[in-house]
Amino acid sequence: MKILGYNAIKVDYMRLSLMAVAYFILNFEDMVEEDGRYVYDLEVNVKDKPLVITAEYRISAPFKGEYPFSFYVESEDVDLELYFEGCYNLACSYASDIATEYIRRVKK
Repeated sequence: MKILGYNAIKVDYMRLSLMAVAYFILNFEDMVEEDGRYVYDLEVNVKDKPLVITAEYRISAPFKGEYPFSFYVESEDVDLELYFEGCYNLACSYASDIATEYIRRVKK
């Protein structure tokens, strides 16, 4: 992730999705499933700028083309501009594969 200017950060979708799925796995025992969904917030700092990743993992994706794992990113600093790089769909696909495999192995 790179700082673009005083109050702008370029963030990579893949890195954020992997951070979110890693948090999911590491904290799975404390997660609460509600209606087949796990929803959680992860607070991270990028170059001393606070970001909040809100992630969701659904036991099954309801529509074709949707991934069980999705996320979005917000800044707690209202003046901070976020610029994204990479492919959001690919990042969700990788995180979905990781989370789904983890759930499959845990439920054995």
